[in-house]
Amino acid sequence: MMDESMENKARATSGNCATLKRRSFRGQYFSFDAIAASIIFIIAVSILSSYWFGINSVMDSQTDRMNIEAMRLSDTLMTTGYPQNWNMNIGGANQLGLLKTQASNEFDAAKIIKMRDYSFDPADYGKLKGLFKIGGYEFYGQIRKNGTSAPLYSFGKDFSATSPTNIASMQRIGVLDGEFVYLRVFLWTNSSVG
Repeated sequence: MMDESMENKARATSGNCATLKRRSFRGQYFSFDAIAASIIFIIAVSILSSYWFGINSVMDSQTDRMNIEAMRLSDTLMTTGYPQNWNMNIGGANQLGLLKTQASNEFDAAKIIKMRDYSFDPADYGKLKGLFKIGGYEFYGQIRKNGTSAPLYSFGKDFSATSPTNIASMQRIGVLDGEFVYLRVFLWTNSSVG
């Protein structure tokens, strides 16, 4: 009897060992599989991140270009223009500026009004864009007093009703009728920048 119980125990023990051996391989993986999966994951993350940062870099450089153009346009408007009395004959103008004299930052209301009037007609607005050399961008300008929300004057194509995709703006300080005012120039587009 004793031998039978010993045999049963031996069978049970050997069966348990076989079960343990079989179970010990469950849930484990080979190191080669882990290395291959890690390499594939790292390559995928690297490709995705380089693509993402590449797109951001292109968008930043294109937006920078738009900001440079907005700054150039605001610099142009802070001159007298050429000839200085371009508002008398805009067809003969080579450069449009809004100042009375180059020595001061005093705006000429007649030039601002002329630019505003030219902004209403699409053909004349196109001429203004051509003189400003702003390419495919649209422009809009405002002159306003400090602390006011409504502009005293505006010119160009207002973007408030169009929800543009990209906007660049520059602000300059000047004098109009003896008071400090701000000239704010916007370049905008409804298409991708570039």
